Amino acid sequence: HAPLQAVADRWNLLFFARRSMPIAGVIRICYGTLLLINMLCLAPYLELWFTEAGPIPLAAARAILDPDAWIPFAWLPNSDSALTVWLSFTVMLVQIVCLIAGFYARFQAASIFFWLVAFHHRNVLLFDGEDVLFRLLAFYLIWLPAGAYFALDALNDQRPVSERRYPVWPLRLLQIQMTLVYLSTLGEKLRGTDWFDGTALYYVSRLDDLFGRFPLPSAVLDCLTCLKVASWSVLLVEFLIPCLLWNRRTRLLGLALAVPFHLGIDYSMNLILFQWIMLTGLLSFVDWNPRSPGNLT
Repeated sequence: HAPLQAVADRWNLLFFARRSMPIAGVIRICYGTLLLINMLCLAPYLELWFTEAGPIPLAAARAILDPDAWIPFAWLPNSDSALTVWLSFTVMLVQIVCLIAGFYARFQAASIFFWLVAFHHRNVLLFDGEDVLFRLLAFYLIWLPAGAYFALDALNDQRPVSERRYPVWPLRLLQIQMTLVYLSTLGEKLRGTDWFDGTALYYVSRLDDLFGRFPLPSAVLDCLTCLKVASWSVLLVEFLIPCLLWNRRTRLLGLALAVPFHLGIDYSMNLILFQWIMLTGLLSFVDWNPRSPGNLT
């Protein structure tokens, strides 16, 4: 029984040890700021995409969406009126600001998750993987002690930051989620042939609406060998990042690989805030207390 007990002890230490997590406060602030930008960019198009006057009436939204999925706007009175949509949107903006400030942070995170489900399910055709990640991080912030650090909620807490200890499992869940993003992305790439034969970035670099956000050397874009090496490098990097992040000795290398990787994609492609929300999720691997209990990895 000793080996089994050792595994159980290690498991409990990994997921249930109590530790200081000031990075949770940083994640809250970064997430809230990005979400505020995201929603403000959506503001000019609210009536177009979320009312009966737009191309997706509520009946069409129901037909497109999984029948078991919620459409919270359908629960509201006059759900498709411009007034209802604007009131809901305004409440959400206020709650995002409160989340950034750390004012009843967990309540704000839960409410924001509700509003994101409401807007995303009202017009699922409008949103993509970036928006799914915004929704997922809102869910994880419900459980993280995000209001215990750099927050209005923490003003009455006289304990030093190092003594504010909480169970580490919510942070582990976010770390697992970020790992799954990389591995699932890699898995999808490997299902086809373009990444294997190295031609994927040749086609990507010809998508004028997505690629070429800022100037790139034409010598590289016109060199098939360079594009093949870059395509294979993407596969390697997406495999290495999650492997490196889960080992304390190699974590810094994983972060050093991930940050320029995402910034490079953001420089070259018009993916709005996707790279920045990925970097926000990667903050879960930044440890300010590397020798604290619960930090086996």
